[in-house]
Amino acid sequence: VSGPTTLPPPSVDTVTRVRSAREMHRAVLDAAASADVVVMAAAVADYTPAQVETDKIAKRDEPMTLRLERTPDILADLGQRRTSPRQVLVGFAAETSEVLAKAREMLPKAKPQAVDLVA
Repeated sequence: VSGPTTLPPPSVDTVTRVRSAREMHRAVLDAAASADVVVMAAAVADYTPAQVETDKIAKRDEPMTLRLERTPDILADLGQRRTSPRQVLVGFAAETSEVLAKAREMLPKAKPQAVDLVA
């Protein structure tokens, strides 16, 4: 499952192209249902605009507020929906501070078990 990129696709049977975090969430969950191993890079996006405009927003004199909503956590949802303890999930998280502490906070969400933590 891949978002927009200029990189050539990997040598695999199927490449599913998506444009949004929500599309990626749906496509990854669908594909993972029959996978033995799932390898995920950092989150596609933690937040997304609450409202998408179809046209350019014209300049105004007053400040503008951009409202964001959390996007679904694909890796956490995979951990919760794992149907077999034999399915291997490998995830990477990009953090800028307290890297190990934040990674340890994520481990309990990796149902049924998280095996290791590498810094």
